[in-house]
Amino acid sequence: MQKDLRLLTACEWWGRVKVSCRTISGQYWPVSAADVYEYKCKVSEFLPRSTYLVRFTNKRGDQIVSWNHPEATPITISEFSKNVRFVDELLQAWDNGTPIQSAQLLVHYCKSCNRRLVIDGVHRIVHLVAHQNFNVELYVTELAGTKWPQNMPDMSVVCICRKSV
Repeated sequence: MQKDLRLLTACEWWGRVKVSCRTISGQYWPVSAADVYEYKCKVSEFLPRSTYLVRFTNKRGDQIVSWNHPEATPITISEFSKNVRFVDELLQAWDNGTPIQSAQLLVHYCKSCNRRLVIDGVHRIVHLVAHQNFNVELYVTELAGTKWPQNMPDMSVVCICRKSV
């Protein structure tokens, strides 16, 4: 359940992207019906939503590939976190063993197909899920829209309705 839902301005979104987001998709804005929200929820409440990472697999699901790979297939946080090899590869140089008490995420959300894409906080959310820390509080800043740019990396793989736009 989302708690403390608050509408933000575009300036607040861009400020957060500028400070922490290194993903190319952070530079994109929905074509229509854009809203920015901030809310908090538990990891366990966030996972059941159709939430994906800015990491993709090949069609067989056994190899990580880039968003522009011909076989790029979206993978949910839950599925990614079940693959020990994927988790180890992602967290190898990042995880120093310090427990995570909370996490901030930047998320894109397509209102049309109801899919979310974590564009910042990937390491934190994968660490929490892989270690089954489902009661940790997440602070989510979410940019929502009904259409996304055709040339947008990451969302071009995750968003299933954009292909018909």
